[in-house]
Amino acid sequence: AHASRTGPRAAAARREAQADLLGEILDIRERFARGREEARKRLDSFRGYFARLGSLPIVEALLRGNELALERLDETLRRHGVHEISCDGETFDPNTMRAVERDVRADVRPGMVTEVQRRGYRTAERILRYAEVKVSSEEKR
Repeated sequence: AHASRTGPRAAAARREAQADLLGEILDIRERFARGREEARKRLDSFRGYFARLGSLPIVEALLRGNELALERLDETLRRHGVHEISCDGETFDPNTMRAVERDVRADVRPGMVTEVQRRGYRTAERILRYAEVKVSSEEKR
């Protein structure tokens, strides 16, 4: 009788520990992604400067290495059943998203996601992290 009680409890504890670990890995993934975006912007604005210094190939190689690491991390997450929650341009879904800001716009119907501020992730069983989004709304009269 004891083994039958600890079996489900132990499995639940393992799932919880796995979700915690995945949450930490997703935070690292987001830092990589933000770093990549920032590096791309800076590379574009300083391309001539880096070329004059002769360091453009080094900077481009560092950026490519970051991109490869991010791709590998994404592949690993997918293999473990972790998927990004699709949000951009979608109707706001309170089951998978958190609205963190209103976006008053006439060109988009109310209730649509206009910007993803923090990506969300899920497995088949649970939400690992809710997406944080900006949602369109009508001007208050």
